[in-house]
Amino acid sequence: MSFVTEVIKLVFGPEVNEATIVASFILVFLGAAINFLIELSQRDKASGRTPEQFSFRFMLLDNWQRICISFLFCIVAVIAGPALIKMLEMNWHIPEEYSRFTNILLGWGSDYLPMRIKQKFFKENVLEQ
Repeated sequence: MSFVTEVIKLVFGPEVNEATIVASFILVFLGAAINFLIELSQRDKASGRTPEQFSFRFMLLDNWQRICISFLFCIVAVIAGPALIKMLEMNWHIPEEYSRFTNILLGWGSDYLPMRIKQKFFKENVLEQ
């Protein structure tokens, strides 16, 4: 067994193979990207901080913290998602053809939840005081 395979088995569990992990990451990041693009399309174009024309550079600079946090949440979701479902004894039967949607929902939540937590608990006026 190679070093990479051994690390994957230790982190994700002995029953998981490399292809499953890569597919899970792709689907989780796809879910996060969907939520990010939905939020991006709802930007306030009348704001003084927002450029008139869409700028990819501005988007990255304005959202780099959110992108990094979502990236980390995606990694945690792929690692801890199955274990959390087992720990909470959520024995939902998801047919095999629909199980991919679970990863997309984990990705969507990994971008949505940190954003909502920030809005609820870390409002800008609280931090400025």
